[in-house]
Amino acid sequence: MKRNFFSEPARLPEPPVDGPSEAGRSHSWRSGRIVVAALTLLGATGLPLRAADDHPPLPRNPELNFSILLQQALRLAPEYVELASRDEEARLHLEAGRSWIAGRPTLAISYLDDQPRTAMGLTELEYGIEVPLRRPGDKREARVMGENYGAQASAWKAHLELTIAGRLRRNLADLEAADRILELERQATAEARNLVQVVDKMQAAGEVAQADGLQARAQLLQQQRQELAAETELVDAQWMYSALTGLAARPAAAHVEQRTAANGIGDLHPWLRLLRAGVAVADSVVKHARIESRGSPSVMVGSRRQRGSSTEDYNDSMILGLNLPFGGSSSAAAKVGSVARQKAEAEMQLLAARKELQRQLHEAVHELGQIEESLVLATEQASLDRRQWEMAKTAFEAGETNLFPVLTALRQTRASARELEALKLRQQRLISEYNQVIGVLP
Repeated sequence: MKRNFFSEPARLPEPPVDGPSEAGRSHSWRSGRIVVAALTLLGATGLPLRAADDHPPLPRNPELNFSILLQQALRLAPEYVELASRDEEARLHLEAGRSWIAGRPTLAISYLDDQPRTAMGLTELEYGIEVPLRRPGDKREARVMGENYGAQASAWKAHLELTIAGRLRRNLADLEAADRILELERQATAEARNLVQVVDKMQAAGEVAQADGLQARAQLLQQQRQELAAETELVDAQWMYSALTGLAARPAAAHVEQRTAANGIGDLHPWLRLLRAGVAVADSVVKHARIESRGSPSVMVGSRRQRGSSTEDYNDSMILGLNLPFGGSSSAAAKVGSVARQKAEAEMQLLAARKELQRQLHEAVHELGQIEESLVLATEQASLDRRQWEMAKTAFEAGETNLFPVLTALRQTRASARELEALKLRQQRLISEYNQVIGVLP
């Protein structure tokens, strides 16, 4: 299933459950000797066995919570720089909507002189300012347009906050998964090390063959590699957390969410609010284009200074002019058509977003139901495998069986424990994803 807000939890590769065949026993002897030699060499040279030695775990701060982390992540988000420009855009449109002036005023100057032709001294000078004005309905539409841009800026902030919350939810889930998987692998390493100690004692007493000791040590080495891989996952998750929040400490407790009581996508969902605001802005743009295409009336105020000949005095007068555009309906329709298509695209995006959210919600609910049923079975399976492992270990210590059934039971116990832990982690991820799709914050 496609996941837009959260990735699937990482699963570590598991060792094969089936043991070696009879034909491969001699190969196990040789592999065991190589393993023992490698362990001895690493211990003698003092080489580091853990990738996390150079990356200590982040300290835990009980004062940190999701709200603080969200504000930190918001300030560091690349999209945060767009906030100021959107607010400024909304402010400018709101200011423009309060004015009766439809555009920039124009300064007009004209001069008439007969000196190059009849040379009678006729001169005429006209100058004035022409101001485009809005009709009462046009001013109302300009004010609505400014309000729509303001609503879009507000919706964009809410959508950005939800988007960053989704990133933070995913990262905190990765941290928790890495912690719990590492704890699980450390427990498995301790069990493997304990098995090696038991086999060594029995081998010293002559109760088991050297091959059993080599197999136990090989199993321990393989488990240590699993633990090393889990530590690497934790280092990566911590790095992503610091890059997202800019903090060098993490919350003391794991981030756990409860499923919200809402069971549907509401109209106040931040993503839908943003797209709905985009439709409203596109509608205002269409109306604005229609207003511009038919032109705006303008008023001209100026002065005229003139004389008929060089023997006459100058006459000064005032000019008042009114320009009323008309006609040109075909040209106006062509200009409006292109922006009307953009409004249709905005409406299409709104419908598609609602369907996408409903699809994601359906998938989250469906998978949550499946996981709840699987958890019951996986818990019982893990309990049975643990009992079989304890019984096989007891039988081996009593000399009733060889090491092969013990290793098989141990591998199966680890596999079922990993599967159970993965289901628990996936359940918590899905609850966070469900809340994210609904559009609520922790």
